[in-house]
Amino acid sequence: MTHVRILFIAVTVISFTGAAFANDAGVATNKSAPVERVTRSTRPNVISLALGDQGIYYSINYDRALSKWVGVGGGFSVLPFLYQFPVYCNFYPVGSQKTALLLTLGFTVGFESYPIDSFSGPFHTRATLDGAFGVGFEYRSRFLLRLKANVFFPFSGPSLAFGTQLFVSPVWPGLFLGYAF
Repeated sequence: MTHVRILFIAVTVISFTGAAFANDAGVATNKSAPVERVTRSTRPNVISLALGDQGIYYSINYDRALSKWVGVGGGFSVLPFLYQFPVYCNFYPVGSQKTALLLTLGFTVGFESYPIDSFSGPFHTRATLDGAFGVGFEYRSRFLLRLKANVFFPFSGPSLAFGTQLFVSPVWPGLFLGYAF
């Protein structure tokens, strides 16, 4: 009898999970419901949390698809002694509007302010500018998943992110998790 209950629960969970994935993919689960095709054109806006990427450790971003081939975005990141504002342009040369190869070109404006000798002493403050080029993969439904690898080019000399205080590899990964609307 317990095997029948377990089988019933498994079939119920699989049924609901399958319906949820089908609905997320833009497939109607009800014959009378209209089919919404989720693409960059139908959901051009994305709010996302990026781990790594141009915000070095994290950033909160807004993206807007301008066409099925091009999108722009920007964000912000706040760390102790460092404020960063990544700005980027995404190109989708290969793939569909739902899954695509992604090329990114952008820059990050940073503002550093850290103590020279101690936390009560004078502060060193300056602005930095770092360029970035990235290659990755994007999957977009109602939710966004983007995986990237970036190469950074410090334009303004050594910065807190690329200097001796915090070392960041010239190739830096990025993971975006977001919501498309």
